[in-house]
Amino acid sequence: MNTMTNEIPVAASAALEKLKLALQSQVPSGTARRTADFKEAYPLIEHHLACGGSQKAACDQFNAAYGYKFHQPQFRKLLNAERKWRAERGDE
Repeated sequence: MNTMTNEIPVAASAALEKLKLALQSQVPSGTARRTADFKEAYPLIEHHLACGGSQKAACDQFNAAYGYKFHQPQFRKLLNAERKWRAERGDE
């Protein structure tokens, strides 16, 4: 009876789990981080805008919460890109 055959899947799954955790814990940087942060905040931003809030206020609050220094045109570009991406996926 070979016990190695029974241990290989356990060792392989442990290694895969370790890799999965390592990749999930990596913090995106630069543009990827900015995009990830905006995707996270998007539902709240849209709710704010739907309730009559201004894009300027949304931009200012996003900057304060996430530590960015976006100007209105940059914020609007991110907002429009996220809206387009979600519309293409059917997530409106």
